Amino acid sequence: MSAAATSSSSSSSSSSSSSSSAAEQHVDTFRPTTVREINASISEVVRRDPDRRLGRLPPMVAQLQEFCERQAQCETKCIARLHDRAKYEASLVPSSANQSADNTAEDLDAQKRRVVQAAVASRFESLETMCHSICGKRLVHLVQNLS
Repeated sequence: MSAAATSSSSSSSSSSSSSSSAAEQHVDTFRPTTVREINASISEVVRRDPDRRLGRLPPMVAQLQEFCERQAQCETKCIARLHDRAKYEASLVPSSANQSADNTAEDLDAQKRRVVQAAVASRFESLETMCHSICGKRLVHLVQNLS
């Protein structure tokens, strides 16, 4: 590389750095320097666009909030219905026809009921996990057209 090329490249880099510092100085003139200037610029934005006010949220947030609240209510009802149904199905175990004088028939009935209750409980516990997705699908119309 020749000395002329080196001096021209260093002069171009110094001119680009001087132009960038000039641009930074130009941008710095628009930045607020005091708290009063910051407050004034914020109040000007709020005055021009009241929807940007800190307390007001976009309508999409209200729709999402309604969706979440209704989904939670739906899940609570779904789980309650499943619990009621599980109790009902567990109670359908017939008692033994053999009514003996000793406690063996009662013990067998109690054991049979426990086995059936455990089977019904495990079946309905697996259904409880589906309540979230079922309720979400039922209420998806609330959030489909968010803009």
